[in-house]
Amino acid sequence: MFFSLIGINVKNSLSPVIYKYFFLKSNSKINYKKISIPYKNIYLIIYYLRKNIISNITIPYKKKLIKFCNYISKNSYYSNSLNLIILKKNSLYGYNTDGSGFLKNFTKINFLKPLKIFLIGTGGAGRSIFNLLKRKFIIEKIIIYNRTLINTKKFIKLFNISKISRLYTLNKKKKIKNYILINTIPEIYVKKIIKKLIFKKCISYNINYKIHNSLDNDGVKMLYYQASESFKIFLNER
Repeated sequence: MFFSLIGINVKNSLSPVIYKYFFLKSNSKINYKKISIPYKNIYLIIYYLRKNIISNITIPYKKKLIKFCNYISKNSYYSNSLNLIILKKNSLYGYNTDGSGFLKNFTKINFLKPLKIFLIGTGGAGRSIFNLLKRKFIIEKIIIYNRTLINTKKFIKLFNISKISRLYTLNKKKKIKNYILINTIPEIYVKKIIKKLIFKKCISYNINYKIHNSLDNDGVKMLYYQASESFKIFLNER
């Protein structure tokens, strides 16, 4: 039985280590492969999707592969991205477990309710996370920082957000108090944003998992819970 991680530059991914733990725990005999495919070879990816029983999908294909799926989950629809594709009865089923992986770790952190959220990035991960937060908690305020205004407007419309503080540029220092800062963009970009913020009684969460993390909580546990949710879906579908 074949299980793969498909993306670009996946050699340093922690996913194989985590999934091998799940395989051992469930006594599953599964061969896990890391497959790095150049961006232009989209049909080579389709070949692997049809060859593997289950595929983890990472950057830059999380949005690109939706149109090739026969079915997608509700969270994949709202996030317009996926990180898991399962081959079942010759059909491709797409899922997104970014939000559920984040939520499982997030609920273990002490925070004030209702939520005040400072969201950096409105891409697939940001949408997936916000979709589940909105369903689970009351959100009092949200500040959005995004590199493009048009994507921010799409995000506001998708989730029907009425009370929002829109923040498109950070030309001067800004005080942020009692907010939960959630970063969903690469670490290299977020450092410049953090320098413009003055935090007071805030919790910060970075979905990236890097050694030199600029925020309080990194994405290692989220990756673990995300993989756990994906593995559960796989066990239920096979």
